[in-house]
Amino acid sequence: MISQINQLDRKEEKIRWIKPQNYHLILKFIGDFPIENIDAVAKKVAEMDFPKPSKLESEKWAVFPSVRNPRVWVLQFLENNALSQIARKIDQICGNFDVLREERHFKPHLTIGRTKKNSRSLVENFLKTPLSEVCFFPYVIALYESNLTRTGAIYQPLQNFKL
Repeated sequence: MISQINQLDRKEEKIRWIKPQNYHLILKFIGDFPIENIDAVAKKVAEMDFPKPSKLESEKWAVFPSVRNPRVWVLQFLENNALSQIARKIDQICGNFDVLREERHFKPHLTIGRTKKNSRSLVENFLKTPLSEVCFFPYVIALYESNLTRTGAIYQPLQNFKL
């Protein structure tokens, strides 16, 4: 997977490419959250009955929120019922701690780049880049703290949950 992403034209300065060690799938973005509630959320997640993990398979390159306004550059995966179930359950748990509930349908994706400038001219080539099959079995869910810096996010794992 990383070799395929590395084959993209990563010299493009308008795009801030994510370092491979920071690749992750987000099941729920919590945002600013009181540190004193982290243990309670983690306890509820640990009590979850996780569905058996199923294979994640690549679908296409994509940009969010739209082709006309690309800000996030991703590798999108096919719908995955097990991950969708987990994402919904975690969303419910977080909602009980006053975290805003997700209104959008869960789309499993791997963020590989971000941009602040309008890069519409780059989108067409990016979306046409050949994509061979990428697949894997997720085996762990991690609760991360994310600290944004000028050079990118720094992720600190807080707790892992085995699937």
